[in-house]
Amino acid sequence: IAGAGPAAQTLRSMVSSAGIDEKVDLLGSVGHEKIPSLIQAATLLELPSYNEGVPNVLLEAMSCGVPVVATRAGGIPEVVDEGVSGLLVEPGNIDQLSDAILTALSVTWDRSCIKSQAERFTWEENIGVTTGLLNEALNTVKNS
Repeated sequence: IAGAGPAAQTLRSMVSSAGIDEKVDLLGSVGHEKIPSLIQAATLLELPSYNEGVPNVLLEAMSCGVPVVATRAGGIPEVVDEGVSGLLVEPGNIDQLSDAILTALSVTWDRSCIKSQAERFTWEENIGVTTGLLNEALNTVKNS
C-alpha cells in the first residue's frame, strides 16, 4: 500500500492486529516516478468510493492492464466494462466488495484487453464528448 496520511498509523495497527505484516507492504509516500511500476506490479486495484467523477487512478491501472474492483459511483461505470476490465459493486456494500475482490483475484484477466479498454479514454475523446454536450445544451437553451 503506497501513500501517507492521517490514517497511516491506524492502517499499520490494523495490519499488525490481523497478523498479516509479512503479506502487506506499507510503503508510505513514494515518488511519482515509482507509481507506474507499482501499478504494473499490482494484481488488482480496488476503489470503493462513494462519490467520483471519472477517476484517473482507474484509467492508470487499466492502462497497465490491471483489473479493478470499484463501486458504481459517479463516472466509474462509464470506465469499467464489467467482466472485461473489472468488477463493480454498490457503494457501501462491504459483502459485495469482499466477494468481488475474491472473485477478481480468482479470475485470469486478459491484460491486453484491459489496456485496450483504457485506450479509448483520451483527452481528445473527452474534449469531443464535452463539446458535444455543451453544444447540445446551448441548442436546447436557444430553442426554448
